[in-house]
Amino acid sequence: MQRQIALKSALIVLLSLLLLIPLNMIEGQIRARSLYLDAVKQDIATSWTGEQAVMSPVLVQPYQVSSTNKKNPVIIRYLLIPARHLQIAADARSEMRSRGIYEVPVYTSELQFDGRIMQKNWHEQRDKVSAQQNFESFLPPYLAMYLSDPRGVGNSFKATLNGRTAELVPGAGIPLLENGFRVELPPALLEQGDYLEFKLQFELRGMSKLGFIPAAESVNLQMRSDWQHPKFSGAFLPLEHEIDEVGFRAAWSVNEFSSAAKNKLQLCQGGKCTALLQTQLSVEFFQPVDIYQQAERAVKYGVLFIAISFVSFFIFEALTTVRIHPIQYTLVGLSLAIFYLLLISLSEHMVFLWAYLIATCACTLLLLAYLSKVLAKPWQARIFCGCLAGLHAMLYVILQLEDFALLMGAMLLFVLLAILMLATRTIDWYALPGAGQLGSQGELFEKSI
Repeated sequence: MQRQIALKSALIVLLSLLLLIPLNMIEGQIRARSLYLDAVKQDIATSWTGEQAVMSPVLVQPYQVSSTNKKNPVIIRYLLIPARHLQIAADARSEMRSRGIYEVPVYTSELQFDGRIMQKNWHEQRDKVSAQQNFESFLPPYLAMYLSDPRGVGNSFKATLNGRTAELVPGAGIPLLENGFRVELPPALLEQGDYLEFKLQFELRGMSKLGFIPAAESVNLQMRSDWQHPKFSGAFLPLEHEIDEVGFRAAWSVNEFSSAAKNKLQLCQGGKCTALLQTQLSVEFFQPVDIYQQAERAVKYGVLFIAISFVSFFIFEALTTVRIHPIQYTLVGLSLAIFYLLLISLSEHMVFLWAYLIATCACTLLLLAYLSKVLAKPWQARIFCGCLAGLHAMLYVILQLEDFALLMGAMLLFVLLAILMLATRTIDWYALPGAGQLGSQGELFEKSI
Protein backbone atom coordinates (compact mmCIF):
# COMPACT_ATOMS: atom_id res chain seq x y z
CA MET A 1 0.00 0.00 0.00
CA GLN A 2 2.81 2.39 0.84
CA ARG A 3 4.27 1.78 -2.59
CA GLN A 4 0.92 2.62 -4.21
CA ILE A 5 0.74 5.88 -2.26
CA ALA A 6 4.29 6.75 -3.28
CA LEU A 7 3.58 6.01 -6.94
CA LYS A 8 0.36 8.01 -6.85
CA SER A 9 2.16 10.94 -5.20
CA ALA A 10 4.89 10.86 -7.84
CA LEU A 11 2.27 10.74 -10.60
CA ILE A 12 0.44 13.74 -9.16
CA VAL A 13 3.68 15.71 -8.95
CA LEU A 14 4.44 14.79 -12.57
CA LEU A 15 0.97 15.90 -13.69
CA SER A 16 1.42 19.20 -11.84
CA LEU A 17 4.70 19.80 -13.66
CA LEU A 18 3.16 18.90 -17.01
CA LEU A 19 0.34 21.38 -16.40
CA LEU A 20 3.00 24.09 -16.24
CA ILE A 21 3.15 23.79 -20.04
CA PRO A 22 -0.36 25.17 -20.73
CA LEU A 23 0.12 27.76 -17.98
CA ASN A 24 3.34 28.96 -19.63
CA MET A 25 1.61 29.02 -23.01
CA ILE A 26 -1.18 31.17 -21.59
CA GLU A 27 1.35 33.48 -19.93
CA GLY A 28 3.16 33.77 -23.26
CA GLN A 29 -0.11 34.72 -24.95
CA ILE A 30 -0.68 37.44 -22.33
CA ARG A 31 2.77 38.85 -22.99
CA ALA A 32 2.18 38.73 -26.74
CA ARG A 33 -1.02 40.74 -26.38
CA SER A 34 0.80 43.24 -24.17
CA LEU A 35 3.52 43.63 -26.80
CA TYR A 36 0.85 44.18 -29.42
CA LEU A 37 -0.54 47.01 -27.29
CA ASP A 38 2.94 48.58 -27.27
CA ALA A 39 3.02 48.26 -31.05
CA VAL A 40 -0.34 50.05 -31.23
CA LYS A 41 1.10 52.88 -29.11
CA GLN A 42 4.03 53.20 -31.51
CA ASP A 43 1.65 53.23 -34.46
CA ILE A 44 -0.44 56.01 -32.91
CA ALA A 45 2.72 57.92 -31.99
CA THR A 46 3.81 57.73 -35.63
CA SER A 47 0.57 59.23 -36.95
CA TRP A 48 -0.19 61.55 -33.99
CA THR A 49 2.82 62.45 -31.84
CA GLY A 50 4.78 60.64 -29.14
CA GLU A 51 5.55 61.52 -25.56
CA GLN A 52 6.51 65.17 -25.22
CA ALA A 53 9.38 66.76 -23.29
CA VAL A 54 9.52 70.58 -23.37
CA MET A 55 12.58 72.55 -22.28
CA SER A 56 11.96 76.02 -20.91
CA PRO A 57 13.20 78.86 -23.19
CA VAL A 58 16.87 79.81 -23.03
CA LEU A 59 18.76 82.70 -24.59
CA VAL A 60 21.26 81.42 -27.17
CA GLN A 61 24.22 83.61 -28.09
CA PRO A 62 26.21 82.12 -30.98
CA TYR A 63 29.73 83.35 -31.62
CA GLN A 64 32.65 82.58 -33.90
CA VAL A 65 36.16 81.57 -32.89
CA SER A 66 39.18 80.98 -35.06
CA SER A 67 40.57 77.50 -35.57
CA THR A 68 43.91 76.07 -36.69
CA ASN A 69 42.04 73.70 -38.97
CA LYS A 70 42.55 74.96 -42.53
CA LYS A 71 39.35 73.32 -43.77
CA ASN A 72 37.28 74.98 -41.04
CA PRO A 73 39.12 78.17 -40.08
CA VAL A 74 36.08 79.47 -38.16
CA ILE A 75 34.03 77.49 -35.63
CA ILE A 76 30.61 78.51 -34.30
CA ARG A 77 30.00 77.98 -30.61
CA TYR A 78 26.99 78.75 -28.44
CA LEU A 79 26.30 80.35 -25.08
CA LEU A 80 23.15 79.09 -23.31
CA ILE A 81 21.82 81.67 -20.86
CA PRO A 82 18.88 80.69 -18.60
CA ALA A 83 15.93 82.87 -17.71
CA ARG A 84 15.96 84.38 -14.23
CA HIS A 85 12.25 83.82 -13.57
CA LEU A 86 9.84 81.63 -15.51
CA GLN A 87 6.12 80.98 -15.06
CA ILE A 88 4.57 78.06 -16.97
CA ALA A 89 0.84 77.43 -17.37
CA ALA A 90 -0.36 74.19 -18.97
CA ASP A 91 -3.93 73.11 -19.70
CA ALA A 92 -4.17 69.63 -21.22
CA ARG A 93 -7.32 68.17 -22.79
CA SER A 94 -7.28 64.40 -23.16
CA GLU A 95 -8.97 61.99 -25.55
CA MET A 96 -8.69 58.31 -26.45
CA ARG A 97 -7.35 57.06 -29.78
CA SER A 98 -8.03 53.45 -30.70
CA ARG A 99 -6.70 50.75 -32.99
CA GLY A 100 -9.06 47.79 -33.01
CA ILE A 101 -9.79 46.85 -29.39
CA TYR A 102 -6.85 48.87 -28.02
CA GLU A 103 -7.10 52.44 -26.72
CA VAL A 104 -4.31 54.90 -25.92
CA PRO A 105 -4.71 58.32 -24.25
CA VAL A 106 -3.53 61.37 -26.20
CA TYR A 107 -3.72 65.04 -25.27
CA THR A 108 -3.73 68.56 -26.65
CA SER A 109 -2.16 71.08 -24.28
CA GLU A 110 -2.31 74.86 -24.25
CA LEU A 111 1.09 76.09 -23.01
CA GLN A 112 2.16 79.56 -21.92
CA PHE A 113 5.68 80.60 -20.86
CA ASP A 114 6.23 83.97 -19.18
CA GLY A 115 9.80 84.80 -18.21
CA ARG A 116 12.59 87.30 -17.81
CA ILE A 117 16.21 87.13 -18.92
CA MET A 118 18.53 89.56 -17.15
CA GLN A 119 20.68 91.80 -19.33
CA LYS A 120 23.46 91.53 -16.78
CA ASN A 121 23.83 87.78 -17.35
CA TRP A 122 23.96 88.27 -21.11
CA HIS A 123 26.66 90.98 -20.89
CA GLU A 124 28.77 88.98 -18.42
CA GLN A 125 28.77 85.91 -20.67
CA ARG A 126 29.62 88.00 -23.75
CA ASP A 127 32.50 89.73 -21.94
CA LYS A 128 34.03 86.38 -20.94
CA VAL A 129 33.83 85.07 -24.47
CA SER A 130 35.16 88.23 -26.13
CA ALA A 131 38.22 88.09 -23.86
CA GLN A 132 39.32 84.80 -25.43
CA GLN A 133 42.30 85.01 -27.78
CA ASN A 134 40.65 83.12 -30.62
CA PHE A 135 37.38 85.08 -30.44
CA GLU A 136 36.21 86.45 -33.80
CA SER A 137 32.68 87.88 -33.59
CA PHE A 138 29.18 87.50 -32.20
CA LEU A 139 26.24 86.31 -34.27
CA PRO A 140 22.62 87.47 -33.72
CA PRO A 141 21.16 85.99 -30.51
CA TYR A 142 17.82 84.20 -30.30
CA LEU A 143 15.43 82.69 -27.79
CA ALA A 144 15.25 78.90 -28.21
CA MET A 145 12.90 76.20 -27.00
CA TYR A 146 13.53 72.46 -27.36
CA LEU A 147 10.67 70.01 -28.01
CA SER A 148 11.14 66.25 -28.20
CA ASP A 149 8.55 65.92 -30.99
CA PRO A 150 7.94 69.21 -32.85
CA ARG A 151 5.23 67.58 -34.97
CA GLY A 152 2.91 68.26 -32.05
CA VAL A 153 3.10 72.06 -32.34
CA GLY A 154 -0.27 73.43 -33.45
CA ASN A 155 -1.06 76.34 -35.73
CA SER A 156 -2.03 78.73 -32.93
CA PHE A 157 1.20 80.13 -31.51
CA LYS A 158 2.14 83.58 -30.34
CA ALA A 159 5.41 85.16 -29.18
CA THR A 160 6.03 88.60 -27.66
CA LEU A 161 9.32 90.20 -26.59
CA ASN A 162 9.02 93.20 -24.26
CA GLY A 163 5.42 93.48 -25.41
CA ARG A 164 6.28 93.38 -29.13
CA THR A 165 5.06 90.58 -31.40
CA ALA A 166 7.80 88.30 -32.71
CA GLU A 167 7.88 85.44 -35.20
CA LEU A 168 8.77 81.84 -34.48
CA VAL A 169 11.36 80.08 -36.65
CA PRO A 170 11.45 76.26 -36.93
CA GLY A 171 14.43 74.60 -35.26
CA ALA A 172 15.76 75.29 -31.77
CA GLY A 173 19.26 76.08 -33.06
CA ILE A 174 20.96 74.32 -30.13
CA PRO A 175 23.54 71.63 -30.96
CA LEU A 176 22.24 68.17 -29.97
CA LEU A 177 18.84 69.75 -29.21
CA GLU A 178 17.73 70.80 -32.68
CA ASN A 179 14.02 69.94 -32.40
CA GLY A 180 11.78 72.85 -31.51
CA PHE A 181 11.67 76.50 -32.52
CA ARG A 182 13.37 79.83 -31.85
CA VAL A 183 12.63 83.55 -31.83
CA GLU A 184 15.21 85.84 -33.43
CA LEU A 185 16.26 88.75 -31.17
CA PRO A 186 17.46 92.12 -32.48
CA PRO A 187 20.64 92.95 -30.45
CA ALA A 188 19.21 96.39 -29.70
CA LEU A 189 16.33 94.74 -27.84
CA LEU A 190 18.74 93.35 -25.26
CA GLU A 191 20.25 96.77 -24.71
CA GLN A 192 16.95 98.27 -23.56
CA GLY A 193 16.15 98.10 -19.86
CA ASP A 194 17.48 95.68 -17.27
CA TYR A 195 15.84 92.56 -18.62
CA LEU A 196 14.19 90.94 -21.61
CA GLU A 197 10.61 89.95 -20.92
CA PHE A 198 9.12 87.25 -23.14
CA LYS A 199 5.83 85.42 -23.50
CA LEU A 200 5.33 82.29 -25.62
CA GLN A 201 1.94 80.70 -26.23
CA PHE A 202 1.30 77.65 -28.38
CA GLU A 203 -0.66 74.42 -28.66
CA LEU A 204 1.13 71.10 -28.24
CA ARG A 205 -0.15 67.61 -28.99
CA GLY A 206 1.29 64.50 -27.39
CA MET A 207 0.62 60.98 -26.20
CA SER A 208 0.64 59.35 -22.76
CA LYS A 209 3.19 61.68 -21.14
CA LEU A 210 3.99 65.39 -20.89
CA GLY A 211 7.29 66.49 -19.37
CA PHE A 212 9.05 69.80 -18.71
CA ILE A 213 12.80 70.45 -18.41
CA PRO A 214 13.30 73.43 -16.04
CA ALA A 215 16.25 75.24 -17.66
CA ALA A 216 15.76 78.47 -15.70
CA GLU A 217 16.99 79.75 -12.36
CA SER A 218 13.46 79.83 -10.95
CA VAL A 219 10.52 77.92 -12.43
CA ASN A 220 6.89 77.82 -11.30
CA LEU A 221 4.59 75.45 -13.16
CA GLN A 222 0.81 75.30 -12.88
CA MET A 223 -0.88 72.45 -14.73
CA ARG A 224 -4.43 71.22 -15.00
CA SER A 225 -6.14 68.56 -17.08
CA ASP A 226 -9.39 66.61 -17.38
CA TRP A 227 -7.50 63.30 -17.00
CA GLN A 228 -8.50 61.62 -13.73
CA HIS A 229 -5.55 59.27 -13.28
CA PRO A 230 -2.27 61.23 -13.45
CA LYS A 231 1.05 59.70 -12.48
CA PHE A 232 3.66 62.24 -11.39
CA SER A 233 7.27 61.28 -12.01
CA GLY A 234 10.68 62.64 -12.90
CA ALA A 235 13.29 64.59 -10.95
CA PHE A 236 10.72 66.82 -9.22
CA LEU A 237 7.31 65.97 -7.78
CA PRO A 238 4.57 68.60 -7.42
CA LEU A 239 4.47 70.62 -4.23
CA GLU A 240 0.70 70.31 -4.24
CA HIS A 241 -1.86 68.49 -6.33
CA GLU A 242 -5.58 67.80 -6.35
CA ILE A 243 -7.32 64.93 -8.13
CA ASP A 244 -11.09 64.55 -8.46
CA GLU A 245 -13.75 63.40 -10.92
CA VAL A 246 -13.18 66.52 -13.04
CA GLY A 247 -9.45 65.93 -13.51
CA PHE A 248 -6.34 67.10 -11.72
CA ARG A 249 -4.47 70.26 -10.82
CA ALA A 250 -0.83 70.36 -9.78
CA ALA A 251 1.87 72.93 -9.03
CA TRP A 252 5.67 72.68 -9.10
CA SER A 253 8.33 75.10 -7.91
CA VAL A 254 11.97 74.55 -8.92
CA ASN A 255 14.92 76.80 -8.06
CA GLU A 256 18.58 76.97 -9.06
CA PHE A 257 19.73 75.08 -5.97
CA SER A 258 17.62 72.03 -6.81
CA SER A 259 17.94 72.03 -10.60
CA ALA A 260 21.49 73.42 -11.10
CA ALA A 261 20.25 74.76 -14.43
CA LYS A 262 23.28 77.01 -15.05
CA ASN A 263 25.81 74.22 -14.59
CA LYS A 264 23.86 71.81 -16.76
CA LEU A 265 23.47 74.39 -19.51
CA GLN A 266 27.23 74.92 -19.43
CA LEU A 267 27.73 71.18 -19.85
CA CYS A 268 25.30 71.26 -22.76
CA GLN A 269 27.38 74.03 -24.37
CA GLY A 270 30.22 71.51 -24.46
CA GLY A 271 28.05 68.83 -26.07
CA LYS A 272 26.96 67.00 -22.89
CA CYS A 273 23.21 67.53 -22.61
CA THR A 274 22.30 64.26 -20.86
CA ALA A 275 22.32 65.77 -17.37
CA LEU A 276 20.06 68.61 -18.51
CA LEU A 277 17.53 66.27 -20.12
CA GLN A 278 17.40 64.10 -17.00
CA THR A 279 16.16 66.98 -14.82
CA GLN A 280 12.66 66.52 -16.12
CA LEU A 281 9.37 66.69 -14.26
CA SER A 282 6.52 64.91 -15.96
CA VAL A 283 2.91 63.81 -15.81
CA GLU A 284 1.89 60.47 -17.25
CA PHE A 285 -1.68 60.02 -18.45
CA PHE A 286 -1.82 56.74 -16.61
CA GLN A 287 -4.34 54.00 -17.37
CA PRO A 288 -5.05 52.50 -13.93
CA VAL A 289 -6.39 49.16 -15.17
CA ASP A 290 -3.61 47.37 -17.01
CA ILE A 291 -5.39 44.11 -17.82
CA TYR A 292 -2.25 42.43 -19.12
CA GLN A 293 -0.23 43.19 -16.02
CA GLN A 294 -3.04 41.96 -13.78
CA ALA A 295 -3.57 38.82 -15.85
CA GLU A 296 0.16 38.07 -15.87
CA ARG A 297 0.28 38.43 -12.08
CA ALA A 298 -2.81 36.20 -11.76
CA VAL A 299 -1.41 33.38 -13.88
CA LYS A 300 1.58 33.10 -11.56
CA TYR A 301 -0.85 31.75 -8.95
CA GLY A 302 -2.04 29.03 -11.34
CA VAL A 303 0.47 26.48 -10.02
CA LEU A 304 -0.72 27.19 -6.48
CA PHE A 305 -4.36 26.57 -7.39
CA ILE A 306 -3.51 23.33 -9.17
CA ALA A 307 -1.34 22.16 -6.27
CA ILE A 308 -4.06 22.91 -3.71
CA SER A 309 -6.65 21.04 -5.78
CA PHE A 310 -4.44 18.01 -6.32
CA VAL A 311 -3.39 17.82 -2.67
CA SER A 312 -7.05 18.02 -1.63
CA PHE A 313 -7.96 15.23 -4.04
CA PHE A 314 -5.05 13.09 -2.88
CA ILE A 315 -5.96 13.38 0.81
CA PHE A 316 -9.62 12.81 0.02
CA GLU A 317 -8.71 9.75 -2.03
CA ALA A 318 -6.41 8.35 0.66
CA LEU A 319 -9.02 8.63 3.41
CA THR A 320 -12.11 7.44 1.54
CA THR A 321 -13.14 4.69 -0.83
CA VAL A 322 -13.29 7.14 -3.76
CA ARG A 323 -10.59 6.66 -6.37
CA ILE A 324 -9.72 9.51 -8.75
CA HIS A 325 -8.04 8.56 -12.03
CA PRO A 326 -4.98 10.50 -13.28
CA ILE A 327 -7.00 11.57 -16.32
CA GLN A 328 -9.53 13.14 -13.98
CA TYR A 329 -6.70 14.94 -12.19
CA THR A 330 -5.53 16.24 -15.57
CA LEU A 331 -8.98 17.46 -16.65
CA VAL A 332 -9.43 19.33 -13.37
CA GLY A 333 -5.98 20.92 -13.80
CA LEU A 334 -6.78 21.98 -17.36
CA SER A 335 -10.05 23.57 -16.26
CA LEU A 336 -8.10 25.58 -13.67
CA ALA A 337 -5.59 26.66 -16.33
CA ILE A 338 -8.24 27.66 -18.87
CA PHE A 339 -9.54 30.19 -16.34
CA TYR A 340 -6.62 32.52 -17.12
CA LEU A 341 -7.16 32.29 -20.88
CA LEU A 342 -10.82 33.17 -20.38
CA LEU A 343 -9.80 36.04 -18.11
CA ILE A 344 -7.50 37.75 -20.59
CA SER A 345 -9.79 37.22 -23.59
CA LEU A 346 -12.84 38.58 -21.77
CA SER A 347 -11.02 41.52 -20.16
CA GLU A 348 -10.11 42.88 -23.61
CA HIS A 349 -13.81 43.49 -24.24
CA MET A 350 -15.21 44.42 -20.81
CA VAL A 351 -14.28 45.72 -17.37
CA PHE A 352 -11.67 43.52 -15.66
CA LEU A 353 -13.96 42.85 -12.67
CA TRP A 354 -16.73 41.47 -14.85
CA ALA A 355 -14.27 39.42 -16.88
CA TYR A 356 -12.83 37.95 -13.68
CA LEU A 357 -16.31 37.18 -12.32
CA ILE A 358 -17.50 35.50 -15.52
CA ALA A 359 -14.32 33.41 -15.86
CA THR A 360 -14.54 32.34 -12.21
CA CYS A 361 -18.22 31.37 -12.48
CA ALA A 362 -17.68 29.49 -15.75
CA CYS A 363 -14.77 27.39 -14.46
CA THR A 364 -16.35 26.81 -11.03
CA LEU A 365 -19.66 25.64 -12.51
CA LEU A 366 -17.81 23.37 -14.94
CA LEU A 367 -15.91 21.75 -12.07
CA LEU A 368 -19.10 21.46 -10.02
CA ALA A 369 -20.88 19.60 -12.82
CA TYR A 370 -17.86 17.35 -13.37
CA LEU A 371 -16.94 16.60 -9.74
CA SER A 372 -20.54 15.87 -8.77
CA LYS A 373 -20.11 12.57 -10.63
CA VAL A 374 -16.44 11.99 -9.87
CA LEU A 375 -16.70 12.31 -6.09
CA ALA A 376 -18.83 10.07 -3.93
CA LYS A 377 -21.44 12.66 -3.04
CA PRO A 378 -22.52 15.88 -4.81
CA TRP A 379 -22.25 17.94 -1.62
CA GLN A 380 -18.54 17.13 -1.50
CA ALA A 381 -18.17 18.69 -4.96
CA ARG A 382 -20.08 21.75 -3.78
CA ILE A 383 -17.73 22.19 -0.81
CA PHE A 384 -14.67 21.89 -3.07
CA CYS A 385 -16.02 24.38 -5.63
CA GLY A 386 -17.07 26.78 -2.89
CA CYS A 387 -13.54 26.76 -1.48
CA LEU A 388 -12.14 27.25 -4.99
CA ALA A 389 -14.43 30.25 -5.54
CA GLY A 390 -13.22 31.67 -2.23
CA LEU A 391 -9.61 31.30 -3.38
CA HIS A 392 -10.43 33.14 -6.61
CA ALA A 393 -11.99 35.93 -4.56
CA MET A 394 -8.83 36.14 -2.46
CA LEU A 395 -6.73 36.25 -5.62
CA TYR A 396 -8.77 39.17 -6.97
CA VAL A 397 -8.18 41.10 -3.75
CA ILE A 398 -4.44 40.41 -4.02
CA LEU A 399 -4.40 41.69 -7.61
CA GLN A 400 -6.06 44.95 -6.56
CA LEU A 401 -3.74 45.56 -3.60
CA GLU A 402 -0.63 46.06 -5.71
CA ASP A 403 1.47 47.54 -2.91
CA PHE A 404 0.54 44.72 -0.52
CA ALA A 405 0.38 41.86 -3.05
CA LEU A 406 3.45 40.06 -1.66
CA LEU A 407 2.20 40.35 1.92
CA MET A 408 -1.28 39.12 1.05
CA GLY A 409 0.09 36.27 -1.06
CA ALA A 410 2.43 35.15 1.73
CA MET A 411 -0.41 35.26 4.27
CA LEU A 412 -2.64 33.22 1.95
CA LEU A 413 0.04 30.55 1.53
CA PHE A 414 0.62 30.41 5.27
CA VAL A 415 -3.11 30.04 6.04
CA LEU A 416 -3.54 27.29 3.43
CA LEU A 417 -0.52 25.40 4.75
CA ALA A 418 -1.78 25.77 8.32
CA ILE A 419 -5.21 24.41 7.37
CA LEU A 420 -3.62 21.47 5.57
CA MET A 421 -1.33 20.63 8.48
CA LEU A 422 -4.05 20.92 11.14
CA ALA A 423 -6.54 18.91 9.08
CA THR A 424 -4.10 16.01 8.58
CA ARG A 425 -2.22 16.04 11.89
CA THR A 426 -4.12 12.99 13.28
CA ILE A 427 -3.61 10.86 10.19
CA ASP A 428 -1.30 7.87 10.53
CA TRP A 429 0.11 7.75 7.01
CA TYR A 430 1.73 4.35 7.68
CA ALA A 431 -1.60 2.83 8.66
CA LEU A 432 -3.76 4.00 5.78
CA PRO A 433 -6.30 1.36 4.63
CA GLY A 434 -5.88 -0.52 1.38
CA ALA A 435 -7.93 0.08 -1.70
CA GLY A 436 -11.61 -0.38 -1.07
CA GLN A 437 -11.23 -0.42 2.72
CA LEU A 438 -11.89 2.26 5.31
CA GLY A 439 -9.70 2.65 8.36
CA SER A 440 -10.58 4.52 11.49
CA GLN A 441 -8.97 7.70 10.19
CA GLY A 442 -11.10 7.56 7.06
CA GLU A 443 -14.25 7.21 9.15
CA LEU A 444 -13.20 10.16 11.31
CA PHE A 445 -12.50 12.17 8.16
CA GLU A 446 -15.96 11.49 6.72
CA LYS A 447 -17.59 12.32 10.03
CA SER A 448 -15.68 15.59 10.24
CA ILE A 449 -16.91 16.52 6.77
